[in-house]
Amino acid sequence: MKIFFKWFVSLLFITTVGCHYHRSNLIIRNKTNKKIFYSTLAKEVTGEFYNISSGGQVESDRSDSPFIRGRSDGFKTDIDSYSDKLIYIAFFESEEKQYVYKNVDSMMKTGKLKVMKFSKKELDSLDWEITYIEK
Repeated sequence: MKIFFKWFVSLLFITTVGCHYHRSNLIIRNKTNKKIFYSTLAKEVTGEFYNISSGGQVESDRSDSPFIRGRSDGFKTDIDSYSDKLIYIAFFESEEKQYVYKNVDSMMKTGKLKVMKFSKKELDSLDWEITYIEK
């Protein structure tokens, strides 16, 4: 029994210390009457888009923050390392979710996604809080 307990406590400690995912300082507010899905992206020097967080979903009239590795203010420091120094947020419907996650670069280039892009200066002026309003 003592061996099992030590094993369990050790595993719990390793899992807790080893997982460095946190909610980011970026807040996405949904001011529509339906659930939205989003993905946070950056652009490579080659022009290809890639995910910089887990993305997520936001219920109507609610807010969410994406999970990122490292510190919760990681976007504030990482944005300077992105090729164009911008963060892109792509919004889409639930039925498009799996396709978008698997084909993010091609979906960004088709123009079918609703995309917002922000520089660090713009995000600082918004206090890192973005409001999605359907147009």
